[in-house]
Amino acid sequence: MDKKGRVIVLKILYNEGYPDKPPIVVSSPPIRDVCFDNKGVLNFALRKGLFVWQKYKRYSNPLVYLADELASKYKAM
Repeated sequence: MDKKGRVIVLKILYNEGYPDKPPIVVSSPPIRDVCFDNKGVLNFALRKGLFVWQKYKRYSNPLVYLADELASKYKAM
């Protein structure tokens, strides 16, 4: 649940080129945040000129780290 009490479902979809390219992450209902577009698609942010995904892809299971960060940022779980 988010801060407003809504149940948020995150779909993590395969993206061709994974893990070099990030997965497609979509929230339903859309999360209103600069990291997501108006359809709920996560836009991987740039940090110091590098895609944030570059940090995750070096782990053996990058999706675990991505899910943990999203849950922490949006106060889920």
